[in-house]
Amino acid sequence: FNNPEFNRHGAQLVATTHNTSLLKSDRLRKDQVWFVEKDNHEAAHLYSLAEFKSNEVRSNENYETNYLRGKYGAIPYLQGLDHLKNRVSEE
Repeated sequence: FNNPEFNRHGAQLVATTHNTSLLKSDRLRKDQVWFVEKDNHEAAHLYSLAEFKSNEVRSNENYETNYLRGKYGAIPYLQGLDHLKNRVSEE
């Protein structure tokens, strides 16, 4: 989709995945990478990697490694699921 020869009309493709191996700076621009993070009230917030300052995220860095380390937020690890387990057992 980045090649204008194949994408003559500038169409956009939106996809979602949990596969972090797709976070490659040589394949995706910062404005093409978006994250969703839930706050303490479980409201979801959507933000782009391009929203970070240029000195915080360089276009040639390893997006996948930095994401897994938590640099960009939207931490991929689930913690504290006891409240969900308790909620299910109460119903």
